[in-house]
Amino acid sequence: MKEKIVLLLFLPFALMGQDYVVDEIFEPDNFSAKITEVSPKNRVIYSWGWNMNNDQSDLIKEFQSNYFDVRYQYNITLTKKLYLNIGFGYNWSAYQLNNDSSTLYIDSVFHEKRKLRFQNMSGMLGIRFQGDQFLNKAMFFEANLYGDLLARSIYLTRGMVDGMNYKNKISKLNFIDKYQHGFEFRIGYKNICFFSKTRISMLVNNLTQGVELPKVTFGFQIDIPASGDI
Repeated sequence: MKEKIVLLLFLPFALMGQDYVVDEIFEPDNFSAKITEVSPKNRVIYSWGWNMNNDQSDLIKEFQSNYFDVRYQYNITLTKKLYLNIGFGYNWSAYQLNNDSSTLYIDSVFHEKRKLRFQNMSGMLGIRFQGDQFLNKAMFFEANLYGDLLARSIYLTRGMVDGMNYKNKISKLNFIDKYQHGFEFRIGYKNICFFSKTRISMLVNNLTQGVELPKVTFGFQIDIPASGDI
């Protein structure tokens, strides 16, 4: 009789312990990370490109006038195939001036090599169209507006005088406007695309009589989703 009473006393605790274990069983098919879950809508974009001459000028050496940027971009779903883009990043841009441009900017002295370099903080807003609802499996086209805030500007000259090589650097250029804006277009498949940027603002201000720098940049980009799903 005592054994039965002891069994009845401990039976509810045993059942409660069993229920607790069952509730904690991990079921992979129904698992969702929720807050910790990452999404391909979060993207890091790397760009490599070149600044291109305007049709009416031959001011720069294009393949030595390179452009690079890195930015974070988030795609907000509007429909299954339409997204709103929001992003911010940092870019580096260089213009290798031709030798016959010695009368432009700062000095009129002939230099064998003359280069302008800029670094900018940037932001963008735009629209993304794609052929499939999955971000990493579709052809896509993007039209974006961008804005740049100048962080650093440098004018570099190199040459030789009396058999001696020299290199001069001037920073914080007063003939460059700090705020720039324009359009960016991207077309590609999955995580690789071509891009074109067109600046619609003036980079060179009216403090000098210099010719405006080329406004078109062209190159390619790779998107790295935050999920790592390439």
